[in-house]
Amino acid sequence: MSEVGIWESDKKVRPNRVQAHAGVRCKFVRHPDNRDMSSLHFTPASSPLHWSILNDELDRWHAAGLTASFWWRDDDAVKNGPRLEKLFALSEQFDFPLCLAVIPANLHGSLKQPVKLSSRVCILQHGYAHIDHSTAKEKGACELGLHRGLKTILDELKYGRKRLSQVFGDHFMPVVVPPWNRISDQLPPHLSQVGYKGLSVFGEEATRHANAVFTVANCHCDPVSWKRGGVFVSTGAALDQLVDRLVVIRRNATSEVPPTGYVTHHAVMDHAAWDFTEMLFGTLRKHPAAEFLTAAEVFSL
Repeated sequence: MSEVGIWESDKKVRPNRVQAHAGVRCKFVRHPDNRDMSSLHFTPASSPLHWSILNDELDRWHAAGLTASFWWRDDDAVKNGPRLEKLFALSEQFDFPLCLAVIPANLHGSLKQPVKLSSRVCILQHGYAHIDHSTAKEKGACELGLHRGLKTILDELKYGRKRLSQVFGDHFMPVVVPPWNRISDQLPPHLSQVGYKGLSVFGEEATRHANAVFTVANCHCDPVSWKRGGVFVSTGAALDQLVDRLVVIRRNATSEVPPTGYVTHHAVMDHAAWDFTEMLFGTLRKHPAAEFLTAAEVFSL
């Protein structure tokens, strides 16, 4: 297992948790020939130093009598293929339920059979067509921006929901995953009114949108660096995302401990991101303070 890039000493750079734990300061830099992965210098993702940060935090959960819940979402699914088969294999290997966010308008018939054959895979609705409708004035809203008109958005979503329900039956869950994790702040109440039971984006949950019949459950760790062209973010950066989330939850733990979401993008992940994902699932599966949740458990369905 490996990590794309090279570590370079730099005392001026603020270390992440993994680096600070080692007592060193360093930064992650792109190899100049980043398109040819065979030419890269690697730091093993399986290094005990990397993973001790996560294990130590889970040990604190265990000592406090708490269980850290995790759920897994994969975005941009449209058809079956080798990458999706690899995704399903990881779900089977670690008995980790997979929430597949499918784009209704682009759905290919090849996806139906593998989903139907799996007891661990459920389908969420990834918007409608994953088209960027942002304008100069409304740059961040994209497909689920109210500048398009509420009726237009809800009509598309309802049509997409009908299609996913017809194709996948009981595997489909009425949960919206907005394309690019972007949605107008005024839209969630309308989703609840037309029958959706949940919403999932990226980052800390906006609890103001949640109620007794509508759950907001986000993802908090993404191993893909979109700003760097879709390469792996680095083991340290990915673990920082997870551990930072776990520390906050543990310190503010109540009778209801919220889950932590991990999001993948099977269509674009490089081998280092796949390796990290496999290592992460194995680490969580072995720890007594970690558990994997289904979509039904996450969204109270």
